[in-house]
Amino acid sequence: MHRNLKIKVCGLRSTHNREAVEKLAVDLLGFIFYPHSKRFVGNITGPGIFNTAKNKVAVFVDENMFEIIGLAKNFGFSYVQ
Repeated sequence: MHRNLKIKVCGLRSTHNREAVEKLAVDLLGFIFYPHSKRFVGNITGPGIFNTAKNKVAVFVDENMFEIIGLAKNFGFSYVQ
C-alpha cells in the first residue's frame, strides 16, 4: 500500500511568516488557537495571515465545539486538530 506523505508546518503567527513557509514544499499550514502556547495565533494576527491557497489546519486544546466550528468557517480552515 502506497501512502502520500503530507507535510504540515505549524505555529504560524504572522503574515510574513506564513508567506515564507508557503514558498516551501509543504501541504498544510497550521495555526494554534491555544492561549497557553507560545505559538498562539489569537488576537495578534496581521491582515491576511489566513489568506492562502494552501490547506489550513486550526489546532485547539480543550476548546468548545461551537468556537471551533465558528473559527473554521470564518477563516476557511480545511482541517481542525
